[in-house]
Amino acid sequence: MITPVRFLALLLLFALPLSARAQAVLDARTGVHDGGRTRVVFDVLPGTRYSITVSNAPPQMVVEFAGARWQGKAEPAPPAAASGAVSLQRKDSAQGQTFTVLFRAPPRVENAFVLPGQGGKPARLVIDAVPDAAATPAVARRPEASPAAPPEKAPMPIRAAMAEPAVPRTPARQRTKPLIVLDPGHGGKDPGAIGRRTKKYEKDVVLQISKDLRDALLATGRYRVHMTRETDIFIPLRDRPAIAQKLKADLFLSVHADAALNPAALGASIYTLSKNASDRVAARLAAQENRSDMVAGVPLEDKVDAVTKSVLLDLMQRDTMNMSSLLADIIAANLRKSIPTRPNPHGYAGFMVLLAPDVPSALLETGFMSNPREEVLLTQRHHRQKIVRAVVKSIDEFFQRTQMVNR
Repeated sequence: MITPVRFLALLLLFALPLSARAQAVLDARTGVHDGGRTRVVFDVLPGTRYSITVSNAPPQMVVEFAGARWQGKAEPAPPAAASGAVSLQRKDSAQGQTFTVLFRAPPRVENAFVLPGQGGKPARLVIDAVPDAAATPAVARRPEASPAAPPEKAPMPIRAAMAEPAVPRTPARQRTKPLIVLDPGHGGKDPGAIGRRTKKYEKDVVLQISKDLRDALLATGRYRVHMTRETDIFIPLRDRPAIAQKLKADLFLSVHADAALNPAALGASIYTLSKNASDRVAARLAAQENRSDMVAGVPLEDKVDAVTKSVLLDLMQRDTMNMSSLLADIIAANLRKSIPTRPNPHGYAGFMVLLAPDVPSALLETGFMSNPREEVLLTQRHHRQKIVRAVVKSIDEFFQRTQMVNR
């Protein structure tokens, strides 16, 4: 028997004192993530603590919620046949809740992250497990966590309270630098918005902004960057998020410049994916962007609703949408400090270009080409640099707050 390796994790600890927080598990379920990974999801109340223990003999993962109650309507459903898990068992005791996930082969916890509750939905602990070829589970921990115990002593699960609120974890797809895919909007036959004053094309303006952003991100030494286009070429909407998926990107940012009938409209904004639009402006913008393929004779508008509904049903997509929303909130906050923004800069709607189900994605509208003053600003380097600095700072903050430490 191989000595069990303890995997430390900390769940949400918000502003209330620990004694005042109710701890409960509301639901537990398993699914199949990309690449055949087994994903285990727990709906929990804020303040619920947990620890994860992985062992090879028997091959299993034990998730313990100390002091938590079970408030599920039914027992957890068995894992899907395509999953590497065999069963998901729950045990209720005076000490709390214990969930044991049995696997066909020794598992390794690849990712464990927390998504805060939104829209009345509970917080979620998400755990991704993969077969461990070396049969020696790796330990992932926060930088402030205690060092692992020596091999000759089996360490006990650690439960700790933190002074600062815990934050959601984003899945770390590789041990290398995070990969960011930048997507300059439109191109080729589709010029996008056209400036009223300068007559410049959106496709050219946002390509330059994207190149500036790429250079700034690479200069930090912290990221890898790929651009969906670096020249004036046409790329269908559906191919843009597919590029991010194929490359297993950690973040996808589509860069655009808006246009409106009202020439006084101005300000940057950031959008994320949702089945329902946040307002009429977002709905109009999504419809406008989703029709862009028709310029090149690619009629996809009739498929938008079906595609969106299909993707939104996926568990992985729902998790990704929460991550995307966090990214957009951070970008909106930093843009406000640097350049004019719309009154409510974070909107959401059914953007086709944001349909990558497992990549946090957002669409950045850098300003209005239809505003005579703002269209000129978008062509000036000093203004572009304000945008770039705000976005780079936001991406840094996003990964600082969400990226799991892998060792």
